[in-house]
Amino acid sequence: MIGHDYLPHPKERMRRNILSATPQASAARRLLLLMIVFVFVCGVVGARMFDMAAPNYQVNPIATAQASFIADERKRPTITDRNGNIVAIDIATASLFADPAKISDTDNTAHKLASLLPVDESVIKAKLQNPNKRFVWVARYLTPKQQAMIHNLGLPGVGFKQEYRRIYPQGELFSHILGYANIDNKGIAGLEKFLDQNPNDDSVTLSLDLQAQHAVREELSAAMQEFDAQGATATLLDIRNGEVVAMVSLPDFDPNHPMQSPPRNRFNQATLGVYEPGSVAKSFTVAMAIESAGLKPDAVFDASEPLRIGKFSVRDFHPQARPLNIAEILAHSSNIGAVKLALQVEENQHRQFWEQLGLLDAVGLEVPETGKPITPKKWGELERATISYGYGVSVSPLQLATATATLVNGGFRIAPTILHQPHVHVEGERVLSKETSDTMRALLRQAVLAGTGQRADVPAYPVLGKTGTAEKVTANGYDKNKRRAFFLSAFPAQRPQYALIVMLDEPKANASTFGYATAGWTAAPLTSRIVKRVAPLLGLRPAEIHTSPEQYAHLVAQP
Repeated sequence: MIGHDYLPHPKERMRRNILSATPQASAARRLLLLMIVFVFVCGVVGARMFDMAAPNYQVNPIATAQASFIADERKRPTITDRNGNIVAIDIATASLFADPAKISDTDNTAHKLASLLPVDESVIKAKLQNPNKRFVWVARYLTPKQQAMIHNLGLPGVGFKQEYRRIYPQGELFSHILGYANIDNKGIAGLEKFLDQNPNDDSVTLSLDLQAQHAVREELSAAMQEFDAQGATATLLDIRNGEVVAMVSLPDFDPNHPMQSPPRNRFNQATLGVYEPGSVAKSFTVAMAIESAGLKPDAVFDASEPLRIGKFSVRDFHPQARPLNIAEILAHSSNIGAVKLALQVEENQHRQFWEQLGLLDAVGLEVPETGKPITPKKWGELERATISYGYGVSVSPLQLATATATLVNGGFRIAPTILHQPHVHVEGERVLSKETSDTMRALLRQAVLAGTGQRADVPAYPVLGKTGTAEKVTANGYDKNKRRAFFLSAFPAQRPQYALIVMLDEPKANASTFGYATAGWTAAPLTSRIVKRVAPLLGLRPAEIHTSPEQYAHLVAQP
């Protein structure tokens, strides 16, 4: 009607508004619409990407074999030496699996995969031909290039699973300590096995020093070659807290490929092997005579004639054919004198003393491969006699190192460890008096200065020590041509901080040893070379005052 406002339908009003809008307003509306659509699309895509990237551990990998990637949470702790150098670490890798039930053309799939993998086509085909299996491994630990090429094939029924592979960057250097992990990244031996049994943090710090370990291994290897030995081992121990600073057993193996070495190479001579120690045991016999029988270093015993024990005769390898005091018995390594010292104490005292030094029980260590000592059922006169100079009891080199620490650290028994515990003071159990320990340091120094251990000394880092040569047992009894050579030592002499035990298995004489293959000619010079190299690495300062035999004259006065 004329004179009244006309009110069109709402749809008509919207149409008119759009037609009458300015170009600027139309552009603004279109831009707003595009932004809404863009945000919506990004949200959908982002949610999908997050869903694909985030590991869904509730999903059964067998039921989703066509998924491109499945994550695995299992990871081992990183292991470093005491200075932070990595010795074992996990790296994330992809492994290839398949769901045979989802593969229609096994021949084609096997052929294509074999062209990119170091796996025989027939082997792959055999794995894919069983439709009853919903999950089979095709290849483990692929390289990134292999993974990318297989992914680009777009094969149905195959996928990738993230796994962690154990890597040992130092190769053989720490093999017997670390042990190794299997293809499923489970610890099989050494510290790796211990860590599975005793879950730890994300990182583990060893007490061992990489540089010292390298120096010890290099010197052991050189000595094996020089003396044509079957094997060698050395353990370097901090006598103050029991931390193992270096431990090597040769031959060794590459923990990255452990099964490529024979079983003998995987045998840890330092902890698992137990051996008759020979004359290094005289150090314990002397300490026992002083501690338990109250004898003084100048006490004299006749060593001029062989000693008869039952039907056996005890003789000296380096006969002095005269009476000897205790200091001389140790310095000249007298079997006769050692037997007479051992018989000064009762049977139960003898056994108890060895037990207090930790020589009769398996040593506790974070390496599971530890040997149990072989001991006699009874400690009669004959057993005490042979034990006094190193036969009749078999112990590990690590036990010899810890017992040496007790002799020279003030008399405290300490527990060895391969784990670093900075700023922790270890207060061990006292099993020897301070006076006995002080005396043993003087006697062991004399054994190096004027006895069988002279070739072990290092002028800048004076050594305490004792030789030991033990014949090996064969099917026909003890073989004089097959022996183990030991040297027990501690340094620096003025204030010992480290104990060192070395052993050479079946060293052979050569021109430089004048036909001898005993410890004084083989294990003693090996000790000298090791001390000379590791002492500076451990921050020890060269001695400013050098000791001489004359300084110990009061201990070795002629009777």
